[in-house]
Amino acid sequence: MIRKKRSLTPLFENLLLIAIAILIAFFIRSYIIHPFLIPTASMEPTIKIGDNLLIEKVSYRFRSPKYGEIVIFDNPSGDGRRLIKRVIGVAGDHIEVTDDGHVIINEEPLEESYARYQDIGQAFNYDVPEDTVFVQGDNRGNSQDSRWFGPIPINTIIGKAVFRCWPLNRFGFIY
Repeated sequence: MIRKKRSLTPLFENLLLIAIAILIAFFIRSYIIHPFLIPTASMEPTIKIGDNLLIEKVSYRFRSPKYGEIVIFDNPSGDGRRLIKRVIGVAGDHIEVTDDGHVIINEEPLEESYARYQDIGQAFNYDVPEDTVFVQGDNRGNSQDSRWFGPIPINTIIGKAVFRCWPLNRFGFIY
């Protein structure tokens, strides 16, 4: 007597596949890559309001952020929002911001082709502590950043911006 193997019903198979797909999507979004919609003009001209970015979340599990990387982090105010800024200084750096918004790191002027400078009316000096980074928006006159809330702890960084998905006319990697 030959017995037939019991197979799963098509409905159960489909539900199982959907559950597996949801778990994989949740894992990818939680630990690998995350979408991010830009709500403000603080990173213009590099990133504009309404841009849709992909945030890579793996790198900072193995290394610290580097100069020039664009990072997403929890707002230090604790309001639950996430902010996007560029890493300007790392632990041990002495940062000087001039009246006109230019940056000097460890007595060397920072070359910033991406920055939009505006007169901020006050000079600023800061030493970056261990396990933190100093961040600024590219649109210096329209950015609340480390000049206002100090350096951000590395453990509050969600990931780094790597790719713009939308709009299509600016589709591509972000530098």
